[in-house]
Amino acid sequence: MTTLGTASAAPGEIDTGRLEIGETRDGTTVGLPCAVVEGASDGQTLYVQAASDGDELNGIGVLNRVIPQVDPAVLSGTVLAVGIVNYHGFQIAEHRNPIDDTKMNRAYPGDESGTSSERIAAVTFGAAKRADLILDLHQGSTSQMIDEVRVRCGRRHRLHDECLGLAKTFGCGYVFDQKGPNGQLARVAPDEGIPTVDPELGGCIGWDGESIDIGVRGVFNVLREYGFIEGTVSKSRQTRARGFDQYGSPAGGLIQFKAELGERIKTGDVLFEVTDIFGELKARITADNDGVFWRSRRLPQVATGEYVCSVGTSVDSYWEILMSTLPISLQLCCHACGRRYNDSWVWRCNCDAPLDFAVSQTPDDNPPQSLTWTDTTAGLWAFQDLLPVEPTVSLGEGFTPLVESDHWDAEFKLEYVFPTGSFKDRGATVMISTATRVEADRVVEDSSGNAGTAVATYAARAGIDAEIYVPASIKPAKQRAIERTGATPVSIEGSREQVTNACIETVQSDEAWYASHAWNPAFFEGTATFAYEVCAQRGWNAPDAVVMPLGHGTLFLGAYRGFVRLLNAGWIDSLPQLLAAQATGYAPIASELHDTSTASTETNNRADGIQITAPVRRGQILAAIDATDGDAIALSADAIDVTVDALHARGFYTEPTCAIAPAALEVYRDQGVLTPDDDVVVPLTGSGLKTTA
Repeated sequence: MTTLGTASAAPGEIDTGRLEIGETRDGTTVGLPCAVVEGASDGQTLYVQAASDGDELNGIGVLNRVIPQVDPAVLSGTVLAVGIVNYHGFQIAEHRNPIDDTKMNRAYPGDESGTSSERIAAVTFGAAKRADLILDLHQGSTSQMIDEVRVRCGRRHRLHDECLGLAKTFGCGYVFDQKGPNGQLARVAPDEGIPTVDPELGGCIGWDGESIDIGVRGVFNVLREYGFIEGTVSKSRQTRARGFDQYGSPAGGLIQFKAELGERIKTGDVLFEVTDIFGELKARITADNDGVFWRSRRLPQVATGEYVCSVGTSVDSYWEILMSTLPISLQLCCHACGRRYNDSWVWRCNCDAPLDFAVSQTPDDNPPQSLTWTDTTAGLWAFQDLLPVEPTVSLGEGFTPLVESDHWDAEFKLEYVFPTGSFKDRGATVMISTATRVEADRVVEDSSGNAGTAVATYAARAGIDAEIYVPASIKPAKQRAIERTGATPVSIEGSREQVTNACIETVQSDEAWYASHAWNPAFFEGTATFAYEVCAQRGWNAPDAVVMPLGHGTLFLGAYRGFVRLLNAGWIDSLPQLLAAQATGYAPIASELHDTSTASTETNNRADGIQITAPVRRGQILAAIDATDGDAIALSADAIDVTVDALHARGFYTEPTCAIAPAALEVYRDQGVLTPDDDVVVPLTGSGLKTTA
C-alpha cells in the first residue's frame, strides 16, 4: 500500500485525495489535490507536480490527461502526483502565493514551521523525496515561449548527466541548461540524489492544448524510458542553450517582432522594432550574439526599459554529449594537437602532451560583494561553481590566512596551514574528487613528499587505495605521513625524473589512475583557487605581483589560470605580474629566460620540493610568464638558509623550499623588477613541521 496524503493505493490500484498543507484564514483545512498510481509490479517511483506558480495551468492539463491514461495493471513502479502546488495562487489565478507574496518555486526545500509557501514546499518536497525521478511542470507565465525542459542543477553537479538524460527523454526539442536560483525544486532535489527537470510547456497564461500535448507525450516518454510501462522512445537531437541574452526596449511604443520563436539567430540580426502609435520607427534592436529566439512578450505595447524578448545563447545540440561517458566538465582536450577526449579519462594525449579540461570554468555572474562566514567555512569549495566537480572528498581546506609582513613589505598567504601542511591540498581535494567521479579505485602518484602526502591523505578520505612513488632521499617525516594514511610508498633510487618514470611505467602497465600533480588537469583547477581566494580576501583587487616557487608549476600555472578567469569575467581589473623562483641546478625556466653563462653552477639541494629539470608543462609556464610580463630566477641554498631563518624568527614556521619565494622577492626588488610601491603577495607553501626528524 502506498499513501500520499489521503490517497492510498494497493498494487494494481489508483486513488486520489488531498495532501494537507494548513488552514485558510477562516480555519478551513487546505489540502492539495494528489494522486497515487501503484503499479501491479515493482519498479521505480516518479513524482510529478504542477502549478507551483498559480497561473501556470498547462501542467494541470498534463496531469488531467496523464493520470486517467496510466493503467496500474500494466505499470511497474509508482506514480505520485500533486496537481496544484500553489493552491492559494491558483484560486485567484495569481503567479505568486498571495498569503505571503512568495514565488513558490523559490521556497524549496521548505520549512515545516515557516511561511505559507515554505510549509507547502516542505510538504511537497517530502513527497518528492520518495521518488527516483521528478518532473516539475511549468510554463512561461505572461510571455510567449518555446516548449523546453530546464536542467537547473548546474553543469558541474554530480547528477548533471542524469538530469540531462531525463530532459532528453522528455523530449520537448529544446533544453535550457543553467544552474537555477536558490529555492527551485529542480535545483534542490538533485542534491538529494534525485534526477529532476523543469519542463516549461509553452508560455502565456491560460490553457494551451498544443503545449499540453507535448507535456503528455513527455511524461509517457519518461514512463517508457525508465521502465514504468512497455515501449521505446524515439530520441531526437535536442537544441540546448546555456545562457540567455535578455532585451528591453530603448523607447516606449509598439513592438513589431522580426523573428519567430525557435528561429536561429545570428549576431546582428534584427530582433524587433519599436514604432510610435502611427507607425514611425523609433528603434531597431539587433542580436548581440548567435542563438535561438526563445521567449517574447505577449502584448505589443511597451515602456522604456520594459522587457521584450530573450535569445538562448551558447547553443549546441547535445546528443553526442549524452552519448559520451565523461560529463561535460571533465571532458579533456589537448592544446598541442587539438584532440578531444569525450568518452573516457586518459592521463596524457596520444601526442604525449598534457591534457586540460575542454570547458573553462569562467564565472558567469558578478562576484560576491563580501565574504560571509558560510563562504569561508566552505573553504576553497566556496568557489564550487568554478570547479569541475563537487566536493566529494574534502577536509575543509582553503581560505588560508592572508597576512601582512612588515619585514618583507608584502602579504604572505599561509598555505602551510592546510590539513597536510602544504598548498598541494588545493589540487588534491579537486583531483581525488574527480577520481571518485570517474570511479577510480586505485591511484598512483610520484612526489618528493608534499604532493604525495596530500594525495595519500585525500585518497584515504575517499577510501581509495594509493601508491606514492618517492625518492629514496625523501624526508623521513614526509614518508611517515604517507605511510600513516595506509598508502604504500614506493622508494626509487635516483633523480626526481627517475621517480616519475617509474610511476609512469606502473600507470602504463595496469589500471591505476594517475593522480599526478604535474599531468592531471584537475590538480590545476584546485590550485586556481589560490587566485580566487587572494582576490576575494583583497576585495576583488588583484595584487601587482605574486612571487612563487616553481618546479612543475602546479601553483604557478593554477594561479595564472585563476587570475585570467577573474579578469575575463570582469571580477578584477588587471593581471598580476607572476614571478617565479627556482633552485640553482634545477632551473630550466630561468635558464631559458636568461643568459646563464655566468650563473652559479651550485646544485641547490635545500629546495628539494622543486628539483625539477624537465617540467611537464614547460610551454604553458613560459606562456604564463610572457602573458603577465613575469620572470623566473634561480637562487642558491645559501639564500634559502638565510631566509628560512628569518621566517622562523618572525613566526612563519615554513620548510626550506617555500623560503625561496621571499628570498626571490628581495632579489626582484634589488633588480628593479619590482618597485617599492608594488603591492606583492607571496605564498608560503609548506610547513616546517615536515622537515623535523
